[in-house]
Amino acid sequence: MSRATISNERTCPACGEGPVHARESTQQVEHAGVEGSIPLYYAVCDVCGSEVAEAGEARANKRAMIAFRKHAEGLLTGREMREARRALHLTQSQAAQLFGGGKVAFSRYENDDIAQSEAMDSLIRVCLARRDTLFWLVAHKGICLSADTSASPRVKSLTGIAQ
Repeated sequence: MSRATISNERTCPACGEGPVHARESTQQVEHAGVEGSIPLYYAVCDVCGSEVAEAGEARANKRAMIAFRKHAEGLLTGREMREARRALHLTQSQAAQLFGGGKVAFSRYENDDIAQSEAMDSLIRVCLARRDTLFWLVAHKGICLSADTSASPRVKSLTGIAQ
């Protein structure tokens, strides 16, 4: 989240008087025995010193924690999900049809709004590693894909994700 997305022209919701200014720090976190740090977004009031996180900051904080949790659990992060879907030459809608999750699920996975299931994560990795599995799944589900899906050099460069 860039500082440009957090307005510095807000009034403090706690005291109603002072302007608040965007801040970013890091927070130490632990999940599933994995320790790390994530960015923490908030604002501080010049008058009362209150630290507040409004909607945009809270969303960015939640996404950072979900991305860390995915990493700690060995799941593809949002960025890796996007790279995998693009390497397979799938739209978000096609990916949802093939792997499940619902209409807007892939947008939410890719933005780290929610975590995909371990089973879905594994299926995506298998399809990255074994193109024949992707094509079997496409035929089984009766989904029409673009012609360039069958000859993607990008899949070879992402086979490290599949492991």
